[in-house]
Amino acid sequence: MQIGTVVMAAGAAVLALTIHLAGIDVGAWQLAPGLALVGVGMGLTMAPFFDIVLAGVEPHETGSASGTLTGVARSSAAPSARPCSARSSSACSPISGSSGRRWRSPCGSRSGCCCWTFALSYLLPRRARPEQQPHGA
Repeated sequence: MQIGTVVMAAGAAVLALTIHLAGIDVGAWQLAPGLALVGVGMGLTMAPFFDIVLAGVEPHETGSASGTLTGVARSSAAPSARPCSARSSSACSPISGSSGRRWRSPCGSRSGCCCWTFALSYLLPRRARPEQQPHGA
């Protein structure tokens, strides 16, 4: 899980650097490496998190718990998407002036969130179920 947060933070840093260097003339292919790193890091982070959370429910309730967890995760992501997209679109407007600075701000806050996630992830159990043996042991 910690590796995922490091990869996500690296992706956010790559995005910030790309936007800093390219300004508002940044293209989709220039953003692709940073976005790919963020996506891979998110996958590496969320898969073990869901496993740990679902380990706390009874086996016959796993389907309901999985649906609830997915619904809560998606609905909690929606409120954060609107301010980010509004900030990004205002950074792209021709009147905005120094748009590179406005774009780096969301990328920087994402890196900060990744740092907090990295630190707090050490509070979670190492394995979803204590009786579960690690692969290869």
